[in-house]
Amino acid sequence: MKKINIFGLLGFICLFAGCGSGAEPAKSNSPDHQPPSASAPTTPPKPVYFTGDGGKGFTLAVLEPTGKELTDAEHYLLPLVQGSITGDFNKYSAMTIIDRQNLDKILVEQSQSLSGDYSEADYISIGHLTNARYILSGSITKTASNYILELSISDAESGERKASYPPKPVSSLVLENLSAVKEATADLLAQLGVQLTDAGKQELSATVNTASVNAETALSKALTAQKNGTVVEALSYYYQAVNYDPSLAEAASRLNVLSANISSGNMGADVRNDIQWRKDWVARLTEAEQYFANHMKEPPYTLVYSTDLKQGNVNYEKETVDITGIKIYLISNRSWFAVPENVINQVRKGLEATGRTKDWGLNWPSKSVSSTSPFVRRNETFNVSVELLNENGKVIGRQNAMLPYGWQLGSSSSSLVITLIEDSNKNVTFSGVKADDITDKLNFEIAGINGVPTQIASQNKRISIMPIDEYTKNDVRYKIGDRGPAGGIVFADQYLYFNGWRYLEAAPKDGEKELDYDAVDVIDAIWQLFFTAPVEKELDWYDAIAYCDSLNIGEYTDWRLPNKDELNRMYENLHRRGLGNFQKSDYWSSSSQATGAWYQGFVTGKQNADSKSTKHCVRVVRAF
Repeated sequence: MKKINIFGLLGFICLFAGCGSGAEPAKSNSPDHQPPSASAPTTPPKPVYFTGDGGKGFTLAVLEPTGKELTDAEHYLLPLVQGSITGDFNKYSAMTIIDRQNLDKILVEQSQSLSGDYSEADYISIGHLTNARYILSGSITKTASNYILELSISDAESGERKASYPPKPVSSLVLENLSAVKEATADLLAQLGVQLTDAGKQELSATVNTASVNAETALSKALTAQKNGTVVEALSYYYQAVNYDPSLAEAASRLNVLSANISSGNMGADVRNDIQWRKDWVARLTEAEQYFANHMKEPPYTLVYSTDLKQGNVNYEKETVDITGIKIYLISNRSWFAVPENVINQVRKGLEATGRTKDWGLNWPSKSVSSTSPFVRRNETFNVSVELLNENGKVIGRQNAMLPYGWQLGSSSSSLVITLIEDSNKNVTFSGVKADDITDKLNFEIAGINGVPTQIASQNKRISIMPIDEYTKNDVRYKIGDRGPAGGIVFADQYLYFNGWRYLEAAPKDGEKELDYDAVDVIDAIWQLFFTAPVEKELDWYDAIAYCDSLNIGEYTDWRLPNKDELNRMYENLHRRGLGNFQKSDYWSSSSQATGAWYQGFVTGKQNADSKSTKHCVRVVRAF
């Protein structure tokens, strides 16, 4: 049986009957058909960051600074400073800045040092190689209490110093958030005669947003890891950089190159034979397993709580009251989990590209090659201690909420997938609170997590704790009644992305049972279309469920019948506000029971159970 598209069917009827002359439609002079006005609005101009020529005509190569007394973990600061200066000179001047990827390639090909230790002869040599007039270099020195930042710009033709930022102590905070680097950049630009406008000064001195800093930091750590030969770690950081800032072109470009290199299965020209090739791949798989074990050791979560304190059961003999209305949510950072998933898939793809997995006996990652065995299922629990306090600060109730979390590595048809234990939540009830201790105002606190005080637990960045209004205040994308991504009408918001969704949207109209016909029955289909009106506005419960299976509305196929609670929210939030074009009739829910299924009357608002063979209206929903 095949579905007949109604519009295609009408087209066939037109063709069969010879309707339409085929003549070109007459052009209209109505306002709706006028050509666009020449004075149509354009995008607003970009801010002007400098006056004068902005150093136009000069070419600058920004070298990676020298690191002195830095630990291995701090070496990422060198490309971080280099990248920040490169980007800002590009943005706030008219100079031509040598692209870092091209600069690194030139230095490698010419056996120039990448450590940042350069002599004046090196500057002249690099200037000739890159066709750069100026060379920016510097150093970052670690001291007992802070860092010393020093930068200078030299003329590549003469070796003469043209600008300098003298040694200045800076804290780790202002170095890592790039504010110290931007201050130095503004100073160097001024010495080179670049005059910033007020807009340029204001933006260059402004605090860099967290996502941009995180992206630049991840990119710098990736460059450092790749330089040290730890390609799996580098791949991970490139993925993180792109996740933080998809517009960071250098991170995306380097990610594509490294991904292609790994997924090709090739380990380089120095592989002498099959045995060496296998040894190199075992080393890469070992690195991947160690990375995965370290990355997944303490995944970050957010603990969100809502409080709407209410009086529950009252024990008049004991003079106690139950206090309810508190809910705690444990929310996973899904983009964080996507990084190791991508990395392991990329390494696995490269291993399979060798065509040697069977001969080498490497059934990876099903069977690990190291003793870490990182891919086993993990199940753990956060034990959250919560307290109820009166307005005098007295603790009048204590409870523990057990919130499970974990993951396992599974596979789909084409890739490995980290499957998370669903985000968990708990309703908290303080039972038997003494009535004499209850005051007009009561406070709720998260006292500790896994036996550790909350302040200490949140400092390690493994878990963030915040009230639900703070969590959602900057993330309101849709309001009730808005059009959803599939063109439906938003009717529910659970105020946080939880269990895979935040919003519910209802289809813009009721569901109808579609016509199924064999292709040979097209004449019968035409006959039925015009004379038997087979499209049904109401369906029995089984047809209502089946209707969703192949439904595609707005390019989305995850439509389903709402459960009874969702159906009631649709009634309250849409129908009672005059939204959604609902019938004054009854609507099916997906909620079933032994004798039938639940429906809701959209006249009375009441819910009842009915035989599944009864026909009711259908309105499908999807979560996003």
